[in-house]
Amino acid sequence: MKTSCSPPYKRPPGRPKGKARIKGVNESPKKNATKVDRKGRIGHCGLCGGEGHNSRKCPLESEESRKRRRPNMEQAAQEQAIEDVSSTAPPTTQA
Repeated sequence: MKTSCSPPYKRPPGRPKGKARIKGVNESPKKNATKVDRKGRIGHCGLCGGEGHNSRKCPLESEESRKRRRPNMEQAAQEQAIEDVSSTAPPTTQA
């Protein structure tokens, strides 16, 4: 009589799965792997780290640094439009 024995279990190579970490109070449970839900979370500023505002409207930022960090958006848009028009213009031929 033959008894078939399966080979001993061998763990495959790669990173181990590990246990899921405990979620924080403001973290929502994972619902979708491709989208992040912002509901119920508190936003923080990238400059000062304060809650409830972002770096665009930071009350602690001075006017000089705001002007240096965010150039005039209208001027940048106008320059971009000029570049777009000049790139689509036909090449000039010299006689």
